[in-house]
Amino acid sequence: MPIFAKRLVLLLLLAGLLTAGPSTAAGWTPLGPFGGSVQTLTVDPGDARVLYATLGAQGAFQSVDGGATWVPLHAGVAEGNVAVDPSRHGTLYLASGGVQKSTDGGVHWTDLGLKAYGIIAVAVDPARPSRLYAASSVNGVFRSADGGASWQLARQPLPAGSASHVTALAVPRSGGIVYAGTGDGVFKSVDGGLSWRPASQGLPPGAILALAVAPSDPKTVYAGVNNNSDKAVYRSTDGGGSWRRTAGPPLPGPGPEGGSVLALAVSPASPRTVWAGTDSSGLFLTTDGGAHWTAQGPRPPRFVLAVAVAPSSPRAVYAGVAQGLDLSGVFASADGGATWTRRNQGLDGLDARALAIPPGGSGSPGVLWAGLFDQGLFRSGNGGRRWARVALPGPSQPPGSIPLVDLELAPSDPSILYALALRWLWRTEDGGASWTEVYAPPTGPALQFLRVDPADPFHLWGSSGFSPFGSSGIPLLRSTDGGETWSPAATPNLGCEVFDLQFAPSSPSTLYVAGARSDAFSCKLTRASLFRSTDDGSTWTEADAGLAVPSARALAVDPVDPRLVYAGTGGDYYHPQGDGVWKSTDGGASWTRAGNALAGKTVTAVVSSPVSGVVWAAVEGGRIFRSGDGGATWQDSTGGLQAFQVYRLEIDPADPRRLYAATSGGIWTLEDAP
Repeated sequence: MPIFAKRLVLLLLLAGLLTAGPSTAAGWTPLGPFGGSVQTLTVDPGDARVLYATLGAQGAFQSVDGGATWVPLHAGVAEGNVAVDPSRHGTLYLASGGVQKSTDGGVHWTDLGLKAYGIIAVAVDPARPSRLYAASSVNGVFRSADGGASWQLARQPLPAGSASHVTALAVPRSGGIVYAGTGDGVFKSVDGGLSWRPASQGLPPGAILALAVAPSDPKTVYAGVNNNSDKAVYRSTDGGGSWRRTAGPPLPGPGPEGGSVLALAVSPASPRTVWAGTDSSGLFLTTDGGAHWTAQGPRPPRFVLAVAVAPSSPRAVYAGVAQGLDLSGVFASADGGATWTRRNQGLDGLDARALAIPPGGSGSPGVLWAGLFDQGLFRSGNGGRRWARVALPGPSQPPGSIPLVDLELAPSDPSILYALALRWLWRTEDGGASWTEVYAPPTGPALQFLRVDPADPFHLWGSSGFSPFGSSGIPLLRSTDGGETWSPAATPNLGCEVFDLQFAPSSPSTLYVAGARSDAFSCKLTRASLFRSTDDGSTWTEADAGLAVPSARALAVDPVDPRLVYAGTGGDYYHPQGDGVWKSTDGGASWTRAGNALAGKTVTAVVSSPVSGVVWAAVEGGRIFRSGDGGATWQDSTGGLQAFQVYRLEIDPADPRRLYAATSGGIWTLEDAP
């Protein structure tokens, strides 16, 4: 793709104009924290600064400046890599369970089929770019001779069993030669994938997790073997005719050789210079064909699922790191691995489950708190432009990660904030300057959510979420000492599961709690169970008449009218679909559907704006809708947002036209929300 076209695509994406589907609002902006579990990396063969990354369910991303900034490329699931056609600028292929194709640099995509076959990798034949190969996790290798218009399996396919589970593809510049790594060794085709033969002489039994061919010597091939007793890199110098074990990398872990090699890349300058990404020890480099290996890449060592060397610039190396508190995402080296920098701006791959905004709003003083499910607690002091991870105390916190599921500010004292990670709870009373661990195993059950009483910052409500005792369970809990001790709340029977609890902003003693009625044995949800209290939880009134849905997963109370309530509905294993948003104007005495546009959809979050009649709802699949008439009609307002799930919606306390979303792709904001 010419540079001007790349820049045009970048600008359009940044403007939010390129989306996965039609929407009425374009303007969602990613705030981070940026990073994520990078599954694959691909460098454009003609431009070392053009880079593609896939992050699984979060989709594919493109960078045109060597990873300094990223924009969404494909909003769907990316189960494998992006492959670039070297002969046609802007022609890309994506392994997404099936195969997707773009001829305009990722602006538009066409489905090429194969969805039923679990495609995990796609490759373009460098010698004949119209010929493609697609690796199936269940059925071998498919080939296309016409750029993906049609596909066929080989007339002599891979054997049945584990050998048909293809885990890696490698296509050298020699026309018609293809290598396939499988659950049972390496196979080779010399006729463009029409027939296959074993090519595993010298390899131990086991799965091949990575394959790479030397660009400067197509007969030199490297394989990462995953065997219980031998996890190492093997090398062939005769095109797969025979293999010999290299000296490493030395991988700590169980077994004689430890962890596995997950990614391989051979330098275009030398067939003896190889990079190996591992599942526990980080990145390794050999410059002598595997006789010696040295540790490279970001420290401390982490999971490296992807590594790529720029074909046109051998000293430009990229590594995709899958975990590490501040190390996930893409790292780049411009000097052959001597130094590395983290390059994640715009790479939205971190799972943000929780969000908290102080009453002053994000504009002033600009403080945002984000809870990441597998990364911990983050704080921004400038409205999300930069983030810093907050260290939480306590030897009992989960090793390596903190799965935060909720953040709650005390409405009566915003210097008090709670951070919940299931069985772990922390509290700060000085705006985050210091933290105290107030709740940890084995003192009580895991909490699914947390709510703070508007009048008392130490009076908390929570839920263990699910009770195995069916309709006799009491999963709603209460604390009067800031979370240090908990006891069952004196509530009516909510069923076997509690999903949400919300206070009425204009009437602090009024609260609503939503659960699900069920049978007594299997906890099969039968219909929503919703109650209202007007005396701070001392007594309760049934408030679900007419709410004929499996469950109410999310609640929102109007900021002005405590009797105006919205319920976002969901389902369960037996009723997988929800039924949109429902509305009550009489405190739950009766309910009606809030319009038909969201009927049949599972709602994951709902919030009522201070602007009269404005309601926002997020539905399964990462789409956000807005209503300006109290739910009578809804407009798709997803424009620019790339996330497969929205967990929470928050309106800026200082500006009701600014909306925030905590999503599977980090924190996003919509300015001047209509």
